[in-house]
Amino acid sequence: MVTERRVWNPEPPQMAVWETIARAPQGSLSIIGYGGAAGGGKTRTLAELALDLCLDFPGNRVLVGRKDLTDLRTTTMEEFYSICPPQLIQKRHGSEHWCAIRMSEWPEGVVSRIFFRELKDYLSVGSE
Repeated sequence: MVTERRVWNPEPPQMAVWETIARAPQGSLSIIGYGGAAGGGKTRTLAELALDLCLDFPGNRVLVGRKDLTDLRTTTMEEFYSICPPQLIQKRHGSEHWCAIRMSEWPEGVVSRIFFRELKDYLSVGSE
């Protein structure tokens, strides 16, 4: 049997992202900047966080953004699809850059969605 959840052991700087979110007041908006040199785990952190937010909160809508969609496609989207167990992807819209994630034990019809968006104009995602 293939498990729908995997284990990931983040490094301390990566774990700080989860801790920041856990400390945020319920219902608040958390905007976290995570920078650093190449190889610091930024892309993996974002992919793992997006998947965790989809799985931990059934029906969630997650927005993953980067200034340029081209950069997002060849980094974070690629990483997300490499770590996400394929059996969780119920529907994938490559041209629209989103997918629906579903765990088998969720109630019928409940899916989480992850949207990959360009953020050149960050105000345009206000409704997301």
